[in-house]
Amino acid sequence: TSTPEAYSVMLTAVEFRFNAAAGVAYKIEASLDLEDWGLVETGILGEGGTVVRFYTIEATPKRYFRARRE
Repeated sequence: TSTPEAYSVMLTAVEFRFNAAAGVAYKIEASLDLEDWGLVETGILGEGGTVVRFYTIEATPKRYFRARRE
């Protein structure tokens, strides 16, 4: 009786990857129409390899992502 009921859920996500130069800061933006872009994440410091991020697409199944230098 002291343990709450277990809750689990499986959500749909997108895996976004991009190559990042060492010492360069990046931000990730998302868009529904490829015209208007909104900030998703900022302050990603490149280490000379691939950056991998997972983002939910539960409420917006059609969304485009891009990485830009800050």
